Amino acid sequence: MKTGSQAEVLVIEPPEPEGPDVARRGGWRPGMGPCVVNDLFRCGVGYLLMSGVDVAFGPGDAFASEPPDDLSRYKGVFIAVHDLPRLRDRLRDFEGVAEFEYQSPGQSACFRHRSGSPLLMAFGWAGDTVYYTFPNIDKFIIEADLAVYSNALERRLKARSDRALLDDLLQRMLRLNRADWTDVMSYAARSVLAAWEATGDERCLDYVEWLFDSAAATIYHEDDHVKLRANRAGTPIDFGVTLSLDSLVNFHRIRPKERYLEILRNELTRALRKENYRITDSWAPFPKGVHGRVAVTAFFDEFSRIEDDFLRYCRAGESALYDEKTGLWRYFVKHGRTCPHFPGHGCALSLLHLPIILDFYPKDRPGYETMVEMYRRLARGVARYQDDRGFWRTILDVPGSLERTDHTALFLYSFLRGHRMGLLEDEFRERGLQAWDWLKTRTFQGGAFGVLGGISHSYTYSYYLLRPIFYNYAAAPPVCNLLAASEVLRQSERNGER
Repeated sequence: MKTGSQAEVLVIEPPEPEGPDVARRGGWRPGMGPCVVNDLFRCGVGYLLMSGVDVAFGPGDAFASEPPDDLSRYKGVFIAVHDLPRLRDRLRDFEGVAEFEYQSPGQSACFRHRSGSPLLMAFGWAGDTVYYTFPNIDKFIIEADLAVYSNALERRLKARSDRALLDDLLQRMLRLNRADWTDVMSYAARSVLAAWEATGDERCLDYVEWLFDSAAATIYHEDDHVKLRANRAGTPIDFGVTLSLDSLVNFHRIRPKERYLEILRNELTRALRKENYRITDSWAPFPKGVHGRVAVTAFFDEFSRIEDDFLRYCRAGESALYDEKTGLWRYFVKHGRTCPHFPGHGCALSLLHLPIILDFYPKDRPGYETMVEMYRRLARGVARYQDDRGFWRTILDVPGSLERTDHTALFLYSFLRGHRMGLLEDEFRERGLQAWDWLKTRTFQGGAFGVLGGISHSYTYSYYLLRPIFYNYAAAPPVCNLLAASEVLRQSERNGER
């Protein structure tokens, strides 16, 4: 495999072990998850990428599996410590390799080439939690004299085609096993359907069909309530089903089934209840969940029965959360208490769900323009806090807070989708594409790095400042990035660009 010959560091990918006894990370379909020790190795590679070290990679972001005969063009070679026994003979010119005794994936060691360069890093990490720094990799970076925040690496990351990145993201998503009516399932269904709309890839529809068929078998409706056949942890089942209703409606229109229609009829009964739109003094990320009720009532031409209550609820939510000074929505208001600043979690989920509502909201209803203006106001507020390099931060109005991958993906998705729907001006299209150029520098092998472990959320301010960065680009579902990539592709093809 040909890799970037001008790069400073050669990464050698360890083989993926097979067999029933291999310890694997959860979340993937059975037998398809990455093994634990290689997962830890990817954390180290993710840290190198996040630090801007110029890492060599080939087509599909692939790494070499064997070292070349001549290593002199590199300043450093990065391998997994558990892979050193396999590579020992090929790396015998590094001092100390022959004598090294491998004992566990928690080891790490550096070896200097007999010629003086390059430096070999055999990476291991003892803990399960990945924090802000890896001292052993920092030592490798310094002793190998590697450049960080490399312009060369950024250029090569950005030069990858949008379609190739979407395909890599999709390939990872199609292996995800979350047929569980949780929020993750709702994001998975929505992102894979978006990829189908952008590419026409029939594998997307097959996956969504498997997802809903598997999930449908786990629930039943009784006395106007939805119930699980067996207990499971995570999102409460009534809320979890509601989160996926928009995708179920859209998929039923493509591949209709009586079982889907049965679920939608039962969910219509629940969506028409007035208590769903009761106004209280507590507001969490909004309108998460409400979009599903709009979808199912519009599907059955019953939206007019909830419109007054729905609009009253939305106006009250915006009034409680909207901040005049920033134009942002607060993450939560709970009995008069709120965060001092603006974690992006609330605004990201709001800008994800508002255009979904507008997709289903009957255009001839009197409240449609009310919701359009609500969406535009929040989009304008969020746009004020976009960094000049294209991203948004974990806490939107705190300049020193961390660059945030998933929030950036959701903001750019909403901006591009709103522009494609004719709801946002050209400025938002340009902002979205600028954000995508940055996001490409945080996406690798179909995953994201530099994110705080997914769409994390908390009612405490310190959580967002102190939570560790997530460097493993293969461990978290790429739902946000796949939504973003799909919208970029649809926008680009619509405009004959990219």
